Amino acid sequence: MPTKSNIDADALDLTDDYAFSGTVTGAGGGAWTFISSATASASATVELTGISSTYDHYEVRITDVVPATDGQNLNMRTSTDGGSTYESGASTYRFAVEYGQSSSEAHSDNIGTTTYARLMDTVGNAAGEGGHAVVNLAGCSGTAINKTWWVHAMYVDSSGNARGFSGIGMRDAVADIDAVQFLFQSGNIASGTFALYGLAKS
Repeated sequence: MPTKSNIDADALDLTDDYAFSGTVTGAGGGAWTFISSATASASATVELTGISSTYDHYEVRITDVVPATDGQNLNMRTSTDGGSTYESGASTYRFAVEYGQSSSEAHSDNIGTTTYARLMDTVGNAAGEGGHAVVNLAGCSGTAINKTWWVHAMYVDSSGNARGFSGIGMRDAVADIDAVQFLFQSGNIASGTFALYGLAKS
């Protein structure tokens, strides 16, 4: 029977006729590091800065976000100058999203090339409505390829339906991302917390 010392853990064949009784230790991995957060209170926009080459992947966690105006889409814009300005020109972003809701088995697709990236659709603001989302951004500091991100959200829409929402987006121009901005399609962000994390490289 082979001993633990002569088994290659990365190529361990569990179909062999022996039991492995040791401990396999994988390669070291990174951890999410908190960078900053912002809390909305009747805010037109919320901005998060501090994105750099320190991390390859960043994540924004949006919690308890509620629009001041009922039935609004939550959107995102990006910056290349540390948050001094945010890109909002025509056809600046591309996105594709899909969602399902609790009132039916139907789902909807939405594809656009616009002045923003879609993160949620028709979010409600009645008692108990609003929602949460996670946005992942990859390779923000590089300029070799277009910057991309993906979003997963869960919320209650303006008709009282629970919705699951997933999508992808990209900057249409090749440029870095060093800050992000969040805003509803119309009206303020009544409330919500936005937190930025970076994934350690090792």
